[in-house]
Amino acid sequence: MKTEINPKNQYKKGEMLVNTIGWACIVMEATRGYNPTIIPMVEVFGFEHECGSIYTNEIARRITKEEFEEIIKANGNEVGDYYFKGKLIDPVE
Repeated sequence: MKTEINPKNQYKKGEMLVNTIGWACIVMEATRGYNPTIIPMVEVFGFEHECGSIYTNEIARRITKEEFEEIIKANGNEVGDYYFKGKLIDPVE
């Protein structure tokens, strides 16, 4: 029996997300496996700007760069002040 890939839980380096609390995130290290439960490293813009792992069930959805910038400004963070130095990826529909 072939295992289906669950694209909902597959996150690539550079994708922008919003978690269930409403904080914006950048994926810094891609998920591994067919149906991962953890993203190993994300940069989070909440009341603090920090990095760490996050459970995939805490992700509300993928967001565009415009949405990402609105959210981080609303939380008091600066646009362009990121630890992540790669290319940001907009969601594909």
